[in-house]
Amino acid sequence: MKKTVLFFLLLGWVGGYCQDEPWQEPGCLRRVAIHLPEVDQSRPVSLIITGYDFWRWTGFPRPRINSFRLFQGDTPLAYQGEERQPDGLPASPDGFLDDTDLLVFVATLSRKPVPIYLYYDGLPTQPVPPGCQPEIIEKKGDIIPLFISAGGVKVGIRGGGTVPGTQDIRNFGRGSFVFLSWKGQTLLDFRSSWGNYLPRGLASGKDGPVWSEPEIVFSGPVRTVVAVRCHRYSVSKDNQPIFTGEIVRLLSVWHNCPTLELEEYVSYQSTEFDWSWPYSFSLPVGKSLDENDRLIVPLAGQPYVRPVTKTRQEIQANPWERLYSTENPEEGWFAWQDTQEKTGLAFFYEKLEPIRQRHVWVTYRPALHPQILVRTTPYPTGENNLSILDRALACRSHYRRQLQYVLLTDESPETIRAIYHLWARIPGTGLSVSLAEKQRQIGEKK
Repeated sequence: MKKTVLFFLLLGWVGGYCQDEPWQEPGCLRRVAIHLPEVDQSRPVSLIITGYDFWRWTGFPRPRINSFRLFQGDTPLAYQGEERQPDGLPASPDGFLDDTDLLVFVATLSRKPVPIYLYYDGLPTQPVPPGCQPEIIEKKGDIIPLFISAGGVKVGIRGGGTVPGTQDIRNFGRGSFVFLSWKGQTLLDFRSSWGNYLPRGLASGKDGPVWSEPEIVFSGPVRTVVAVRCHRYSVSKDNQPIFTGEIVRLLSVWHNCPTLELEEYVSYQSTEFDWSWPYSFSLPVGKSLDENDRLIVPLAGQPYVRPVTKTRQEIQANPWERLYSTENPEEGWFAWQDTQEKTGLAFFYEKLEPIRQRHVWVTYRPALHPQILVRTTPYPTGENNLSILDRALACRSHYRRQLQYVLLTDESPETIRAIYHLWARIPGTGLSVSLAEKQRQIGEKK
């Protein structure tokens, strides 16, 4: 304990008055600088800071969520506080940033990175700069009851359903993104293909029970978060239940950054040890899969580009070519890009901490084991099969997974990997953060 106190005293002494940059928020007494990586071209990026991150950086306990200010250069940044329970689900708000709570905001990556200054220890009445306001359209009773549009992205989300096992469009796409357009081009619409939604997850098809209707649980200047719930999902084998569970999915649409997120939380009971958590999807990155498209994957510590070398006619004549097939990849992401139409999608499915843990245990068959198969199809879309093989299902009663979908234009492979690392970083690390600074008072010497 004494060492911890001494560390933070030294932190305040060493970093106390290093004010090379102007102090932009006089209402706050302290700040910390967050440094972003250098990338090839400018683009917005979604960032999330946990309360644990903040305490690790500053040693400042439980600040009020509405007392922060954020600047990147001279630009004030909108931010949003999301109070969460220890399991990650939304919590009853108390107004303070606890370890599991989130600060979410959008910053800009560039060739010459501009640091972000997070100001704190200020008055709790400071206004937050407005962000991009989304357009939200609710159509209760419609096949897609909720549409959200922001920053060139439009998505549709649904829950609901009818009698389990019925071959009915209402039994597909529950708890998923069922419509997606980017830059005016429709990439996904399950109404034209019932099995085409993002992702094809647990209980989202015809065998699942009725889901709740979409409910907006966080709506602020940075993103809109929608909850959908599935109660009493059950799987049987030989007429005996082997899995029963409750599923909650949080689907997020970032307002000023072309990014979608999905958080899945499952509380369950099971007698099985072997299980598979599905997250597959199919969508075109351009008008169709052809020789202008490329797949980017992590390999040997860098992004590797796997171009599609066949024309559309050649793919239709000989479909189902494997482009990427692996287990336990070194990083949890891959991306599609259309180099002619300047569209694409990066898919982030696993963070770095579980990957590091799995590498330690690889000799002993890790409990959670990603399996990936990406291949061409005779349709305009590529097939992206991802499942997480679970070898220890019965040993737990809770499961959670976070996914992020980043819509692309002409970003370089290195930029895509840098965005992944910002999302996937190990808690408390992964960002370059300067020592905390204290505002110098009038007449105070350096």
